[in-house]
Amino acid sequence: MATSFKSDAAHSQNWFVRFVVPALRHFGFTDIASTEARNSAAETLLDRGAGVDALARRRDGAIVTLASRIIQIKPYGGDYSCFSLRDSRFSGNTTEFEKLQRAIKTNSVRPMWHCQTFVDVEKGKATVALVRTKELVQFVVDNPLFKDTKDGTKFRLAPWHDLSKAGVKYWTVTIDGEGKKITA
Repeated sequence: MATSFKSDAAHSQNWFVRFVVPALRHFGFTDIASTEARNSAAETLLDRGAGVDALARRRDGAIVTLASRIIQIKPYGGDYSCFSLRDSRFSGNTTEFEKLQRAIKTNSVRPMWHCQTFVDVEKGKATVALVRTKELVQFVVDNPLFKDTKDGTKFRLAPWHDLSKAGVKYWTVTIDGEGKKITA
């Protein structure tokens, strides 16, 4: 069954609250607010213009910007242990990778952290990973690995084990459907 942008956005927002927010709290962030609702011009600018999907406060009080990608693991799906950045679209619209490269070059507003979430609906849990955006972008530039999708979108991938080998730090946590950390 095909999905619409509206239904995908509703699922993502639900999963953001259910899995990502508790994971970000585990990583030490508080006062987490999504910009996806676009209830204000500022939220729209941050989300569409800079690729910022959420704001959060660190323990030291500093406000940080985050990007978030949420992917549902299909029942037949495999191990998705990687970060992904949209590199190109069939439509030709600006992608997050292009926005990030421009923002880093011009030192403008961008996500400081990238959060990648894999939701396993069947098992009622999600694995959430966090990495510094600047390190992620540098890694995908230095280590080009691409995934093409059926709709013509191309993603740059950063497998977690490759990040580790390259010395890039990232953190993961698995959260159950009630927002509690699952220990292995």
